[in-house]
Amino acid sequence: MESLIVHGLSSLRWADGNTGDLGPDARPLLGVRERVPARFDALPRGLRVFERAGGLAFSFEEAAIVAGAPSEAALDAPALAAFEVAGVAGGKDASGRWSAFVPRRFKLELVRRAQLSVPLYRTPASTPRHGGDATLIASCRAPDGRVVPWALFTLSVTVPPGGPREFRAQADQHGDVMIAPQRLPPLPAGVAAYAATLRVAAGAALEPGAEPEPVNPDELAPARMRPLDSAGAAQESLSFSITPGIVRRLVSAGQPAPATALILEP
Repeated sequence: MESLIVHGLSSLRWADGNTGDLGPDARPLLGVRERVPARFDALPRGLRVFERAGGLAFSFEEAAIVAGAPSEAALDAPALAAFEVAGVAGGKDASGRWSAFVPRRFKLELVRRAQLSVPLYRTPASTPRHGGDATLIASCRAPDGRVVPWALFTLSVTVPPGGPREFRAQADQHGDVMIAPQRLPPLPAGVAAYAATLRVAAGAALEPGAEPEPVNPDELAPARMRPLDSAGAAQESLSFSITPGIVRRLVSAGQPAPATALILEP
């Protein structure tokens, strides 16, 4: 009798970045259920990547065959120094079909038995929205009208008496974003709307005719937004109210009609 011994390396879980509550009573991001396309810049020789629903598994081609039942020593995985791999998740798969998630760059440090997590953000079309949700939509543009892709928004909603709760969403390659905070409770008696504050991180505007390259949203720099109610200088955050069941388009004031963009500045 012989035994085949295969040592695993590490695993990765895709997390749904639109589902979290990042406030004081933070709730973990829900896992992604579907398969997400991932492509790597380069992989070390012998490293194998197994795609599965909700994540990836990594292993080296280091299987061994031993005679009889394996000993404890044979079952011990060989030592392996940490190393990095980088790539893009989301966007189009090998067949050219779009996934439900905005493409993003990521970098991983792989070590033996590591359990990793990478948040992904849904496209506007795949963002779940229920009839009772408060929903914000926006089209991100630079002051000269160029598209600002991949902007990452953080919405802080004050929910009495518990305090602020935070939610995130990311714009797609067209600069379009939908923010639909989940698990907001019904408005308390005597409260007409929730108070909310919006912040954004963004990269450079897209040059005309250029294809947007995916970015790592964790590396985007804080940006400013022009106000909504009256024309003025760009601000680091915008404050307004949101009402469950109401869809609101965020439009910077002072634009010539029929422009409906949210203007972002570095």
